[in-house]
Amino acid sequence: MLSVEAVSNVNGELLQSILHVYKNSFPTSWHYSDADEFFREALVNYKNINVILKEEDTVVGYALLRPQMDVIDEIKEYDPEMQADDNQYYLETIEIVPEHRSHQGFLMMVSLLLVELGVRKISRGAMHARVSTGLSKLVPRFFGKMIVRKRRVENWAYYGGVEPCDYFEIMVPPVDIDVEALRGRDHDVFRILRSLRNSVR
Repeated sequence: MLSVEAVSNVNGELLQSILHVYKNSFPTSWHYSDADEFFREALVNYKNINVILKEEDTVVGYALLRPQMDVIDEIKEYDPEMQADDNQYYLETIEIVPEHRSHQGFLMMVSLLLVELGVRKISRGAMHARVSTGLSKLVPRFFGKMIVRKRRVENWAYYGGVEPCDYFEIMVPPVDIDVEALRGRDHDVFRILRSLRNSVR
């Protein structure tokens, strides 16, 4: 059974699990040269939002949201239309090992990321979604009126420079409940997200 969990501490086992997911999710040519250091720092930085996807007790997916102000200089080089915004987070990476890859797992992780943004009273999340995998069609179908901006980016550099992607900005209403007890339970994450989506007019 799939579940999602927000994590904010680093230990050797978790780091190795995330590295395993990362290295098995993307072609070697896409790998960070400093992956160990990158993910270790991502986990300990209190500003970031880290989410893992688990099948029973095994980590099979990972996603990282970072403040847009922390990534804008790098991303803007490849997407000049991106703007500095201290009230927006950017989906730096999302990955699921091939044998567990599904739209459900993707939506579970993104849903929890958005709920976590709402808890922090951050009003928007942004991402570049691949066209070739169908994710660029899935995002608007699932998040609906929460999407406030969409545009196409041709030859996105992070996919080897040969694939298009769609850029989305998703509005997130504040979450005024304690979600600690709900984290890790997929049906509750979806229920909260549906409530957020329905609150957008």
